[in-house]
Amino acid sequence: MSILNEANDCHKILVRLVSYANTICSELFRVKDLIPEDFINPSNCCKDLIFDYSYIPKSESIDMKINSSRELRIIDMKIKEKYERIIWRTFQVFESIYQYTKQVEEFYDKIIEGEYLQYNAETLLVDVEGKQLVCETLSFVVRLLLLLDILIPGIVRERILIFVLRHKRSNEFGDLDKIIPLVKRTEYIVGSSKKPSNYPDEYLKRIHVNDYIVQMAIGRMLSDDIYNTTKSFPLPDHRSSALSAQGSLLTMILFLSPQTLNNNISFMNEVVNKFFGDCWIVPIYIGHCIDLTFFWDSYKSARQALQRVVTPSHIENIWKGHQQVMAKCKVELQGYLEEGGMTDEKVMLNMQKLINCQRNCNVVLRWALLHGTYPIKKLRDIFVKPKYHEDIIDFLLETAQFEFELKRIIGNIVKEKPLQWENLKNESSKRMKDLSNYFNDENKLSEHSNSGLMKWCLFMSEQIDKLDVKEISSGKSLSKLIQAMEEVETNYLNDLSLVVVETVRKTKDMLTKMFRLLNVNDTVRGLLDNISDCSYANELLSTQVYVEYLQQIIKKNPRNSLKLRSLILKMSSILHLALLRMMQAKTDEQMENVSKYYSEVLVNYVQRVLEVIPEQVFLLINSIAKLQVTSIPETPVFVEKKDIISFALFDERNYLAELTHAVSIYAEGILAMETTFVGIIQVDPVKLLEDGIRKALGRRLKNMFSKTLQFKIKGNLGETLTQLSELSNQIGGFSTSFRYIQDYLHIDGLKVWQEEFTNVISTCVNEECNSFLANGLDTVNSQTFIGKLTSQIMSIVDYRKNVFYLSAANGWFYKDGKEVIGYVFMRKLVSALSVLGVTGINQLCAFKCVKELNDIITTVNLIVEKYSVFNQMTQNFNENKLNEQNIFKVIDNGLSVVTKIGRSLIDTLHNLGTLQLLREQLNCQLCSENRTKATSLHFALKSFDQALVHDFFENPNKKEREPLIYNEINRFLDVAGFVPALSKVYITCAEGGDQIASVLSSFILYCSQFFIFDSKYQTLMLRPKAPVPYDPYVLAVGIVTVFRQFHPSTMWASFSYLSLYVKGVMTNCLTLSKQIPFIIFQLCDFMTSIIQIGGYDKKIYDSLIPVSLLASLNQPN
Repeated sequence: MSILNEANDCHKILVRLVSYANTICSELFRVKDLIPEDFINPSNCCKDLIFDYSYIPKSESIDMKINSSRELRIIDMKIKEKYERIIWRTFQVFESIYQYTKQVEEFYDKIIEGEYLQYNAETLLVDVEGKQLVCETLSFVVRLLLLLDILIPGIVRERILIFVLRHKRSNEFGDLDKIIPLVKRTEYIVGSSKKPSNYPDEYLKRIHVNDYIVQMAIGRMLSDDIYNTTKSFPLPDHRSSALSAQGSLLTMILFLSPQTLNNNISFMNEVVNKFFGDCWIVPIYIGHCIDLTFFWDSYKSARQALQRVVTPSHIENIWKGHQQVMAKCKVELQGYLEEGGMTDEKVMLNMQKLINCQRNCNVVLRWALLHGTYPIKKLRDIFVKPKYHEDIIDFLLETAQFEFELKRIIGNIVKEKPLQWENLKNESSKRMKDLSNYFNDENKLSEHSNSGLMKWCLFMSEQIDKLDVKEISSGKSLSKLIQAMEEVETNYLNDLSLVVVETVRKTKDMLTKMFRLLNVNDTVRGLLDNISDCSYANELLSTQVYVEYLQQIIKKNPRNSLKLRSLILKMSSILHLALLRMMQAKTDEQMENVSKYYSEVLVNYVQRVLEVIPEQVFLLINSIAKLQVTSIPETPVFVEKKDIISFALFDERNYLAELTHAVSIYAEGILAMETTFVGIIQVDPVKLLEDGIRKALGRRLKNMFSKTLQFKIKGNLGETLTQLSELSNQIGGFSTSFRYIQDYLHIDGLKVWQEEFTNVISTCVNEECNSFLANGLDTVNSQTFIGKLTSQIMSIVDYRKNVFYLSAANGWFYKDGKEVIGYVFMRKLVSALSVLGVTGINQLCAFKCVKELNDIITTVNLIVEKYSVFNQMTQNFNENKLNEQNIFKVIDNGLSVVTKIGRSLIDTLHNLGTLQLLREQLNCQLCSENRTKATSLHFALKSFDQALVHDFFENPNKKEREPLIYNEINRFLDVAGFVPALSKVYITCAEGGDQIASVLSSFILYCSQFFIFDSKYQTLMLRPKAPVPYDPYVLAVGIVTVFRQFHPSTMWASFSYLSLYVKGVMTNCLTLSKQIPFIIFQLCDFMTSIIQIGGYDKKIYDSLIPVSLLASLNQPN
């Protein structure tokens, strides 16, 4: 029974094991790029909570330390919430590697024990597919561990395992105690010039594979060509290329037999002679390579065997030979790639010559790419000369283009082969029948009658009709027919007319073409694919040196992007390597997943290389923008005849045309690429260009914002206005130029501009806002231009800069009446950042409000915990024990506490009030923009909002409400500026209202002594020489915002405390005929301002403090 028979259990297990290993590799490649930076280089806030294996012996003490610290517990929970998903996914890769090695060990133990009746170790390694699968499964045991050590550093693996150990329940994994030692760090450091003496020997001792199977596999690979690849590279000089895949397997499996590498010099000499005589850089899996001179250095026999061939003189001879072959191939490629150099006829005629050229090119490329990137330092100068990499890339692109054209032509021939065959067969048969009629004896009047030739032509026609393209014997029959025609043409047609001779010659040519058609089949296409394999270079070509040179080539001539398409199709051989066993195992879901990953890798590589085109386009756009802004004024609608010549500007417009033409050339370079499938992903050149333009546009916009909005002086209004004006001019000019060249780029410029502008603003806003979220581990320092600009605005209106907020004018002003932040500033802001930027600042201010509110509530809770006076105040108030007589002592006690800590609370409340008033201004500007530039939308939103509110109040018990409607309309209302900031509830506070009321009542009384009511500005103003500088109106807004987060009873409870205090003081003064203290009037003014700002019911306030009582008294001057 063949091992590929699906009824064969060995087949199922081996194929699924190899398929499983390929799946693990693709997932390992994925997660290596997703590992959080905090697990690679822990930040200050995480370094005390992310541990390596040193945690294990000290776990109890460390956990006790974390549990005893509230701050560490909070950060630990944030780390868990933020990273749990990706860390668990990475751990599953570790677990899969362990499971794979375990399954391989168990399978071969069963083979040795004879549990599979059909096969034992010997018969498995005799079967053609069996020996391939055995060697692949064994090699993947080593590959997976080496790739793991190369891609994920050991200390990172340990941190991941400890994270899982600390945060996952024990019933979620049963093999953690075995996975921990398997992925423990090694002393090997990627990129280091020194290797630990016992590496990877000690590392691989963590797995245990039956040594008998290992030795059998090594012996089989040394004696056999297990993949039968010598037919693709039959020449002795090509042996290392022919046996490259087998040599990679052998290298991996030899690591499982360190005694062979150390103590069997004759065997290692044989290995080196067969596989590594001229190639010591070995690809281990899809572009990841190892240097045998480095990895075999600690193995005595292997090192000695390799040192015989890796010598300067030998390397120099190898490179000279490759240079000669490369020079010859370049001449051949130049001829083939010329127009008309490869046609269907020429390809069929020169098939063997073309294949030989392809072989030579790929052998040279393989050696040059591998050894030019991984050379031994002391041998590097032998062959890596200046422009070495450039020459290799040029040769690679020419080879790829040649292979692409050759495969395309052969593919077309194979596709059209049946039709061409039938046409040629019918035409040649018809010609022979016509000649038969020409020589027919019945034609008495003809002087050309010849019964012998007539019968011969008729016989040939019958033989031609019997030919079948699907029959193997047709080739032999065609050869005989062609030979017979040549004999007849030479011996019997000399005296006949030229028409007869030409007919026979053309028929012979048709049969020859049919013969050549037979030689072009799927086998040839498979041979070409094997020869053109480039999976070894996937990682090499992604290095910066090769990418930069590819970009230089495209920059010089954008149409060279066609060669890039050929190169990517050549590199797509990585898909065949990864998917072959998956197709045999019929694991469709895994196959699709793996195919998608490697396809995305290739597409990302294309996008990375082609980034140069959008970058060049935007350099041209910068020149166009500068030209349009500075040299070519906008032409008015009406121009007098005498002034027309002044708008001509021939030189400037000619230069503008040259720049525009250059843009179109770059666009045509990408668009010249036809739609191509890379794996399972379709690469559309139009979309490729648009995606590149979008990416480059986003980078340009972000750089423009970041570089322009750099504030050297904190809180400087003049500098800020200047930079906003400069940014507005830059954005305007850039936008105009981008829309100007949209037709030459074949994109919808306005749409792309608006979408990318939105993305840049949204990304920066989200980055800033994320630092305030519950699971955010980042600091709240502003990192983006949105955050820096918001902080600058907050600094401009800082109360320490002698500015005050005037509610009547809706803005901040200096003492001399000059506007600071108001209408003019907001217009500048909209002009520079558009409505999107203003909305982003508004959203960021809302997040800052949440932070300030949380800080205030935390501060109040700490005050209440530390000082019992406020709990007593609340208790007495709830029990109705407070009155006008005993309120003084309670309030005075609270006032003494607030006096100690009032300054910090003032700062926080003032920041909160500033943010709220800034949001009010932003909302006002948004509403104005919406009303003037989108009038229909403005009134539609307004009407819809009113309708929803009316429906809610008219039918409060209505259950059939669609929450999505409210969510959607709320999103539009926020952007349109309809939602007043002062009525916004930012946080939910079900408890704590009593404590807030008691603390803020004392705080309001404390603050009231520092201001007066200014009749000129009709607002609260700071008293001259007040010890605590602040803006009373802004502070009142902050207090109103805090009250808004609680039930309205909280505010009235606070005012009840104060009203008792006011009435008590007034009663005492009236009784003793004393003048009422000025602070009472200040307090009442402050309370009145809070009522007005918050929109509370004035009647309730009047019931607490009778207006008639206040009116009857004269306020002291």
